[in-house]
Amino acid sequence: MDKRTFINLLHIVIIAPLAIYIGYKGYNDEPVEKFWDLLLFVIAIFGFVYHFLKMINPPQPVTLNMYRIINIFHLIIFTPIAVYVTANQYYDQEVSKVFYILLIILGVWALLYNLYVILKSLNSPNTSS
Repeated sequence: MDKRTFINLLHIVIIAPLAIYIGYKGYNDEPVEKFWDLLLFVIAIFGFVYHFLKMINPPQPVTLNMYRIINIFHLIIFTPIAVYVTANQYYDQEVSKVFYILLIILGVWALLYNLYVILKSLNSPNTSS
C-alpha cells in the first residue's frame, strides 16, 4: 500500500467518522467522551504540522494544484475548527452549534472525497495488483 492510499484510508476509517461523531453528538447536546475530543485534537495538530511542512518544503515546484489546495484547506479550515471544537468540549466550554454543523460537513466531505480517490485509483489502469 502506498502512502497516498494509507492517508486516504486513514481519513475514511478514523478521521472522517470521528469528526462526524463529535459534530453529531455536540449538535444534539450529548456528551462526548474526553478521549474522542483529545484524539481528534491530536490528529488535527499533527495534520496541521504535516500540511504546514508540506507548504514550506513542497516535494514539487510550487504551483496551485489540488495537493496545494488540500494543504491550505487543512491549515485554514479543518484544523482551526477541529481544535476549537475539541478543546472547548474537553474543557466543558460552550460551543456554537454552527461549529458542530461545520465539523459534520467536513467529516462527510472528507469521507466522500477520500472514497472517491480510492475508488478512482482502483479503477485506474495504472494500478498494479
